[in-house]
Amino acid sequence: MDDQAGTNPKSVHEISVLKQKLKELEQSGSSLRSAEKAMSASKDVMEAVLDNLNDFLLVIDPVTYTILGANRPFVGSCGLNKDTVIGKYCYELTHNRSTPCSPPDHVCPLAETLKTGEPSTVEHLHYDSTGNKLYIEVSARQCNIFCVNLKRCRKRRFSFKKGFIPKPK
Repeated sequence: MDDQAGTNPKSVHEISVLKQKLKELEQSGSSLRSAEKAMSASKDVMEAVLDNLNDFLLVIDPVTYTILGANRPFVGSCGLNKDTVIGKYCYELTHNRSTPCSPPDHVCPLAETLKTGEPSTVEHLHYDSTGNKLYIEVSARQCNIFCVNLKRCRKRRFSFKKGFIPKPK
């Protein structure tokens, strides 16, 4: 009869253990929600900082050359919205090409960084959403993911035949 009434010491102990585990789960769920809120706030701050840079910034998958992230200045230069830019190939938006950049005219700084493990900077001719030429300094560096910084050049500083920006003397 004690078993049916739920007063068996073993059952009472199991119920107590289950209640404790439930309480721990609720507390960890609360901690998880707090951590998610903090991460979301941190992401929002980081996105706001990156969106307010003057330079174009892309986060690119080094295997597929797919754009994983882009700041507002880059997205605006394409004349598209962010959701349309994400998932496109970098060379598709910046060069209107169907294949990755390649020497001699357009050395890919991402490919160079992958090959050497060092940051790489080149100058490319890009086109904005209205077809205007933009001379862009493109820098790639590895930071667990690959970040590509594109900066508008004040003037053309090299021959497209050579590809790389000459080092200052």
